[in-house]
Amino acid sequence: MKGNKNKRHFYICLFLSVLFTINLIKSYMNTGSLPASSTIFTVVVYIATLLAASTLKGKNTKDNV
Repeated sequence: MKGNKNKRHFYICLFLSVLFTINLIKSYMNTGSLPASSTIFTVVVYIATLLAASTLKGKNTKDNV
């Protein structure tokens, strides 16, 4: 059951990272500069996505051993 929560967390983070990346690109296209707050928040979401992916990978390798 915990594996399903980890998968769901990963997919939510992935979805959010795509949304924030699109928002960042739109903002850059409209203004010509990157807003610092949006950039920092997008990086935080990327880090959360990487951590969720490493949690999934760590769980899979423990199950296979």
